[in-house]
Parts: sequence; C-alpha cells; structure tokens
Amino acid sequence: MRGGVCFMGLSVGFLVTTATTPPPQCAGVLNGYCNGAALSSCIGKIKAEGGKIPLVALYDGGYNEQKNAWRCYSPTCLDSTGTKYMNASHCREYCTTSALAKILQNCTDPVKPPTGRVIRVEPTDVWRNLATWCGQIRTPELTITPSRILLIGQCRNGNVTRNGHDSESFGDDMRPDRLVLIASTDGGQTWDPDSIQVISDRGCSVGVAQYDALRKQVILQYQAFTLSDPYHGNTLYQQISSDDGATWSWPRNITSVLTQCNSGPGGQVCGAAGSRLQTVSGRVVFAGHNAAGVCVWYSDDSGDTWKTTAGPEGLLLTGNEVSIADLGNGSLYMNGRGTSFPFAGHRASYWSHDDGATWTDGVEARNLVEPNSFGCDGAVIAVPPQHTSTPSRLFFSEPAGPGSRISLRVWCSRDSGMTWDRYTEINTGNAAGYSAMVQVENTTSGNPDLLVVWEDRPTMLSYRLSIDWCPEL
Repeated sequence: MRGGVCFMGLSVGFLVTTATTPPPQCAGVLNGYCNGAALSSCIGKIKAEGGKIPLVALYDGGYNEQKNAWRCYSPTCLDSTGTKYMNASHCREYCTTSALAKILQNCTDPVKPPTGRVIRVEPTDVWRNLATWCGQIRTPELTITPSRILLIGQCRNGNVTRNGHDSESFGDDMRPDRLVLIASTDGGQTWDPDSIQVISDRGCSVGVAQYDALRKQVILQYQAFTLSDPYHGNTLYQQISSDDGATWSWPRNITSVLTQCNSGPGGQVCGAAGSRLQTVSGRVVFAGHNAAGVCVWYSDDSGDTWKTTAGPEGLLLTGNEVSIADLGNGSLYMNGRGTSFPFAGHRASYWSHDDGATWTDGVEARNLVEPNSFGCDGAVIAVPPQHTSTPSRLFFSEPAGPGSRISLRVWCSRDSGMTWDRYTEINTGNAAGYSAMVQVENTTSGNPDLLVVWEDRPTMLSYRLSIDWCPEL
C-alpha cells in the first residue's frame, strides 16, 4: 500500500500542509485504525520488511520523496522525535489510506447530533427475593462460559443493619458485603434461582469474573475490605473455577500485583466495576482505580502471573471506573468516567495498540454525556465485524439522566470509539445505574443480540437488545 493519493489538507477542522502528528484528541483513534483489521495486509508487509508495531499515524512523505499524505508508519522508520518519516531503503513499506483523513475530519468537526430512538420493554427481574435479603445488589459483572452466563453482584450489607440504619446508608463501605452469583442457560432470557451462590465471606466485594478460553476456566478477582474507605487496607484475591462457576478454588492473595498501581496513603487500587476481557491473543486484562487514577493489569499465562501496564506519564492513567473492549488486531478501547478531567461531564476514551500493555491518555468522548455531576459506571463491548474490512462496532451503556441515574441508554460507535452517533434508550424515566453487557447469539438475525443488565435497586434488570439499529459501515 505504498504511494497513493495525496491529501494536502482538509476543508474543515484540522488543516495540514507539512509533516505533522495528529492533534492529541485524535491520535488514539487514528493510531487505532492504523493497527486495525482493515490494514492487516499492509501490516503484514511492514512486519516482513522488519518494521515494528504498533504503527503510528503521521502526515508526511513517502519513500523516494513521494508527496505528503496521511499514512501509517512503523515507529522504526520515524526520527528520534517520532514526528517525521525517515526516507530510507529499509522503510519502503507503510500504509497510505484515505480513511485517516476522514477519521481526522470527524474528530475535529463540531459534534453532530446523534440519531436516537426510545423503546419501552418488559425487562426481567434477575435477583427477585435475594435482593430483599441483601438489602440491595449492586455492580453487575457478566462473563460467558461454554454452558451458561454468569452474573456476579455485590450483596450489599446482607440481611444486616448497623446502628439502626438500612443498607442504603453505608455508601461504599464494603465491610458488610458478600459476593453473589446467578446463572442463565438460555442466553439471559431467564435466570435460574437454583443457581444462586454466595461465593465469598462478609467483607468481600467488587468481584469481576472473566472466562479464560485457553484453560477453560473462570478467573474471579475480588477484594476483601477491613476499613470503610475502599482505598485503604484492601486485599486482592483470585479464585479459579474449572466447572463454569459451580465450584471455586481456595482464594489466592495477589495483592502484590497492584503494588505499582498504588499511590501513597489512600491510594490503594480497588478493582471496582466495569468490563474486563480476554483478547484475541489470549491475554486476560483487568483494571481498577484509586483516588489518583486508573491502573490496568494483564496476564499471558491464564492468571498465574500478572503485569501492570503503563500510560504516557506512568503506571496510573487519569480517570475513574473504566470498561475495556477488544477492537481486534492488538487494539483495545477503554471508556471511563470523565470526572477527573477538564471536560468533566463527558466520558473519557482511551486506546491501546499493543494488546493492553500501554495506553493513550484519556480524551473527551464528546457525545457521551454523564447523567449527573459525579457520573456513573458504564459498560463497553465490541462486536466483531462480519467482514474483515469493516471496523468492530462498539456499544456503550450508561444512564442518560439528566440529573440522576435514570433512562438507560446504549450507544453505538462504528469508528473505534472516536464518535458515538446513535443510541437506543430503554424505558425513559425509569431508574438505572451501573450496567454490564455481553454478546449473545440470535438465531433469527444476521446480528447477535446484546444482553444488557443494569441496576434497578434493590435488584437488577436484564434485557436482550437487538443491534440491528446500528448496522455495519
């Protein structure tokens, strides 16, 4: 894919006539496209020439003085500043694609009003009587095994009160909590009350499970809390299930994994809510946050050992409560609360182009407005394309508000999270909170469905949502 059409500039937005890097708010998504499935053939040629990845988007010339254009270059073919292509004989391979100019224009143009629709549905009450026993069940976390879908929640203050106060009064004091699990064997249409387990002692919370397809096991991580502040004195445990969540191994203390993620007094990382994943390569990726920021940790050996990842300024990324999705070909997308940024009130987007080992800084997701001043946890999931030349569709769920956590809204992005141009709103005005999503099979449609679970305190609700309203590009 050498040579190609020259783009000397754009009619609106970001005008370029000399070698330049993308503006910071657009670098993540341009680099994401450079390393995506659409350019897999070109990436293969660059690797064959000896070039390293991930590729970098840059407006510059080509081999033998070809005119400037938006291209994807190997970092080994850029100068020491990473801002200019080295016109060398060992750097003949790069990707020239008009898609980069279009993506950049979308990124810098004024935000366009999204296309939305509102639906009224009859969701399923997931927990029923157990919610009454718990007081409330919070933070849904989903994972799919070969035989069933597992949903894990926080049984907040299970059947207890303290000093005459009910469970709602305890806030994020996790000491009375337990972890509970329920399963579905029909794609989330119903939830089996006989499958309910209390899977931890009191004082354990923020449980997240991920099915590991390599060893055919479920990896569960959660934290035990000894203090009312979740960022002090917590212990990270891991358990394994080899029978799709029916039984669990003895807890293993892996708190030392997060040592590099901690930041002084009150800065101990808490796993919290949000989507986790196993990438196409088999890497398992988890994330958490403290008062100072977000940290990501990953394993390439099915949870035996873990490493912490880095952002541009170190191990911690600015942000709070994140969810992660796999865009394919080593690129990941992460979405989090934007409350720590100057653009507070909007969500934050992050990208990784090396399977989660490093991450970009968070940038504003301009269409994704938080429901209130302190935001909410949201879920994000990528649906792989039916055609390799088409980007994955990303879906993001969060209450729309305004003013409170109501009106669950599921958004769609078809450009790797750069823009979110359409949504479906479920039961406008009804309560909603933290949410989770997984992809489930639809045998009558060309598209899968999304199984969406969200808080409606004291219980959770679930609904299978068609994604036909967001067609592939």
